[in-house]
Amino acid sequence: MKLNTVPGFKMARWLAAVAAAMALAACGGGSDSQQAPVRLEADKLLGGWRTETPGEVEYEFSPSSINVSAELEAVKTGRIVVGGEVQSRFHWSVNSNGEAMLTKVDPICNLPDLRQCPAVGTERIKVALRVGPQDYAWTIESTPAGASAPSTRELNFRPATLSSSTVPGGRFLMTKAAQFSYANPAGSDGQFMQMGLLDTSVPHVLTIPLPPTPMRAMPVLTGKDEAVDTQLTVPHPVTGEPITVKVKEWLENAVLMAGASNNLLVSYELHRKVDLPAGMDRAALGVDVYEKPHKATSAFSIVNQFVRGPEVKAGDRFFGTFPGAFDAQFTIDGIGNTLEFSSATRGVMKYVDVIQGRHSESRGFSWSRDDSGAISLQLDDMPGRVSKYRLRFVKEIKGGYSAVLSFVAADGSDLDLMTDVIRDAKPVLDPKTFPGSYYMPSVDGVSLVKVNFRPDGNLDGGTVGGHWFIDTDGELVSFECISKQGVSEPSYQVCHDAFTDPAKLDTYRFAHVRRLRFVWGDGANYQVKYSAVIYGEDAGIVGRDYYGINWTYRIRKAGAN
Repeated sequence: MKLNTVPGFKMARWLAAVAAAMALAACGGGSDSQQAPVRLEADKLLGGWRTETPGEVEYEFSPSSINVSAELEAVKTGRIVVGGEVQSRFHWSVNSNGEAMLTKVDPICNLPDLRQCPAVGTERIKVALRVGPQDYAWTIESTPAGASAPSTRELNFRPATLSSSTVPGGRFLMTKAAQFSYANPAGSDGQFMQMGLLDTSVPHVLTIPLPPTPMRAMPVLTGKDEAVDTQLTVPHPVTGEPITVKVKEWLENAVLMAGASNNLLVSYELHRKVDLPAGMDRAALGVDVYEKPHKATSAFSIVNQFVRGPEVKAGDRFFGTFPGAFDAQFTIDGIGNTLEFSSATRGVMKYVDVIQGRHSESRGFSWSRDDSGAISLQLDDMPGRVSKYRLRFVKEIKGGYSAVLSFVAADGSDLDLMTDVIRDAKPVLDPKTFPGSYYMPSVDGVSLVKVNFRPDGNLDGGTVGGHWFIDTDGELVSFECISKQGVSEPSYQVCHDAFTDPAKLDTYRFAHVRRLRFVWGDGANYQVKYSAVIYGEDAGIVGRDYYGINWTYRIRKAGAN
């Protein structure tokens, strides 16, 4: 997505936006006098709240569910952040007494509806006093799950603010997660901020006038004048054949808010208008539901500072997630996960098929590092595949670095993927904590499942099942082959060999072989190189060869902090 260098909006619209922003700023509530009583209202809580000491506990309140579908627009959610890390998530409301009621859930639970996550406690927040122009005295009653009585603490909080001085100048990125998340491009010229919003059915470019003095929120310049053209496929009312119709999509009542830590929240209403041919019934085709406006909130962290990253020498091997480099008919999204450096200028990227390397691929690359510390990989030519990657390193993590992987996709779009780049190491599994229960990404790479590795060699959790063992290389191997009659195959070799025989593979409704290389762990948190194959009607993969999966991700032991 391309952003404009200078927004160039009309002065009248700019003045209207600033006037609206000042009205929002007035929502702080109360006068500036000391000890003024405050009664909470939901809209006055929105955004981030910080204590007097930077880096201590912060709260973030969203007007709807974050980064999820329209069905949950009425569920208000939030996050508690300590030291820049999410400590817990919560859904919340304000009761008739003007108190905020929070139900906290484990931060690892990322179900779209937080109400379905196991509760780990509740909090009741009373903002009894305003103790200055910015600070409010909070009384927080916390009750952990299973506790008989709450504990109480009192802290002074002030609302997070944004201004032209708190938004970075020039180009930067806004990301929703440290892994498996494509970053949104953004930029600022000091007067305006622009950002790409990729969470809707078609990307939108948002323009926000930046206030010269700190404010809690700023309106986004949106409306039908900024509608984006898109399309919708509907069945013809007579023939039933699919036809494509034109759609106008735009945002209204969009607001940028300062969140907790380095976060920004964008709240908006999504509107659509479908251009149906004459004689077609909107209700009969479900278009009226599609056109119904709905509210949504997207949460982002700003990424604009980078570090040098790892030192690299001949013989080094790193794991990461590199989309588009390999044949997408064999590996999902053409992803490989291994980099091997053979010299100061050359190396090899690999996709590894765990079934005897049947569909494994390698691509040589030339590499270099610029003065900023970023590493560029120029892959040997292969038509239709990504040819160049650039790695910029955000911060050091255990065993490697959090990074931004920039590349041009096959459709010509510029993409920035958040990923980890991890140095290979001897596999490590702590016998004190394994077997056990771990939170691991599902096959979609985004949602999480709690997987229970049983001492008897079985595993279960969510949609994952089957069996596991540790091989002679120290890697965790798990497998699951379920027949069409629902019988689980107990033999790894039988399950593995089925992937080499299409007729045998078709006798299973679900077949999955996984190899996990646990590196850089502390018994509770691990970096994992993940390679797998998957097939079957339960996975939506039939009538073709199996798919491979190559990722690198983080997992966490259940119950660990």
